[in-house]
Amino acid sequence: MNTHHTHTHKHHTHTYTHVCSLCVLSRQRYDVWKGHRANIQKIDREVGLNHWPHPADFFNIPETNGCDDKTIRIYTDGSKGERGVGAGVVIFVNNELKARHKFRLNNRCCNNRAKQLAIVKALDLINYLEIADNKPRTIGVYTDSRITIDSLKNASNHNYLFEEIRNRLMNLRSAKWTIEFSWIKAHAGNLGNELTDRLAKDAASDKDIPFVFDRIPKTTLYSELEEEATLKWQEERERCNKAAVTKQFFPKVRDRINRRITINPNITALVMVKPSPTSTYLK
Repeated sequence: MNTHHTHTHKHHTHTYTHVCSLCVLSRQRYDVWKGHRANIQKIDREVGLNHWPHPADFFNIPETNGCDDKTIRIYTDGSKGERGVGAGVVIFVNNELKARHKFRLNNRCCNNRAKQLAIVKALDLINYLEIADNKPRTIGVYTDSRITIDSLKNASNHNYLFEEIRNRLMNLRSAKWTIEFSWIKAHAGNLGNELTDRLAKDAASDKDIPFVFDRIPKTTLYSELEEEATLKWQEERERCNKAAVTKQFFPKVRDRINRRITINPNITALVMVKPSPTSTYLK
């Protein structure tokens, strides 16, 4: 029996198994990106091209420094913790607190999505408010999420919630409302922001509130798939009796993944040229 051939076959089989794990991960990530896994779970993807607003309909998102002279002032916030994900909305009309609402999202959603969903829900509530005809039709939206405001201004960002916000803004503008956004610092004593923060945290931990948003971010799915592939790779690695010296330096696959090794001619020669110290090193 050719023992050298058997040794080589086992080595290649082990290497092939690792490659297969990475190929499966790549394929799964591709499926998420293309939306092929949508039949399994809802994925928070960009809306389709046919649902994009016409460039002529895109309008700039006005931003101010947070003046309190608006007829309607909307405060929104989101929270993600160990117990869940929640969003909060507080609405003032003529400086009087008129509404407070809290919403719960799927636990795999991120904090930014909660903040953006809060804006969607707040804009939906405008039509239910009683506003005197002689009052200016002005709305101020106050959020501590800088990324949300910047993303809304970005015409190339077609994330589902951003398009939902834009659609509602267009409808309100058609109804002669003037809407402005303002960034406010979180936890700085602003009453509206403090109230929404508490509402969001309450919603996140209240299991009796049903989910109103369950689209899972692609980044979350990517992380979960990577974790799954890493664990599978670790299991295969522990079953293999090769690379004993390497395992002393990197007992866990994650240790090796998290460390960058610069590829240079010396490294290439060490690994590729035979015979080389690599054959001893990997025993």
